[in-house]
Amino acid sequence: QGVWVLQDCQEAPLVLYRPVDGQWQSVPESAVLKKVSGVLRGNWAMLEGSAGADANFSSLYKATFDNMTSYLKKKEERLQQQLEKKQRRRSPPPGPNGQAKKMRPGEATLSC
Repeated sequence: QGVWVLQDCQEAPLVLYRPVDGQWQSVPESAVLKKVSGVLRGNWAMLEGSAGADANFSSLYKATFDNMTSYLKKKEERLQQQLEKKQRRRSPPPGPNGQAKKMRPGEATLSC
């Protein structure tokens, strides 16, 4: 368990760090570290310069988007729909000829 760090150095191509008392400490030469470093040294021609490969990504950047305009537009539409719903609830539904039915004075409502 730990963090393996590839370095651009043929003599010490790999460093292993492990947490010790809440701090990351480099591990002194261990059998596993020696073995893996030996394999890396044997393939150094292929690996040389790969530790500094972050230069290849210098043109990349994190894109940011301004979605405030679309948010405000949707909010306005939502508020408009809510207002229309409230207005529909307040006005009585139209009668058969398109107008709201009005009760005449003295006319009783029939109920079953």
